Amino acid sequence: MTGRDQHPDAATLTRWLDDELQPERAEAVAAHVAACRACQAEVEGWQAVAMAAAEALPVLSPGFVVRTCVRAVERAPVLPPLWWLGVPPAWRLALAAALLVAAVAGWRLGGAMTPPADPAITLAAALEAPELAALEQASRLERWRQP
Repeated sequence: MTGRDQHPDAATLTRWLDDELQPERAEAVAAHVAACRACQAEVEGWQAVAMAAAEALPVLSPGFVVRTCVRAVERAPVLPPLWWLGVPPAWRLALAAALLVAAVAGWRLGGAMTPPADPAITLAAALEAPELAALEQASRLERWRQP
C-alpha cells in the first residue's frame, strides 16, 4: 500500500491483525480498513479463519502433561547392566593392573620411538647458547697462544 487508492496486501493485513506492524504503518492500515469496505470484508474473512482455527484446537485436560511424563518414564527401556559389574572383583583388579601396565609401557616406549632431532636444528641451538660461544672463543685464543 503506497498510496491512498491502493489496498494493503494479504500479508500486510494479517500482520496488522497480529499487531506485528510498526505503529505508523499500523495506523495507516487501520485508517484504510476503516474507510474501505473491500478491506473490511477481507479482514472479517481472516478473523473468521482465526476463530475457526482456535475452535479446532483441542483443549488439554488438567494434568495431561504430568500423566504423559509419568507414562513415558514407566515405559522407558531398562538398560542392561554395565559389563564390568558382572566381572568378579579379583578379575576387575587384574584388568585395572594390566591397563595400568600397558599405559606406563606406552608412555615409556613413546619417548624412545620419537624420531631424532634434525642435526641442523640441534647445531643451531648449540651455537646460540652463550656458554658454548664462550668456550669456542676460549679455544681459539688457546690456539693462538700455542707455539
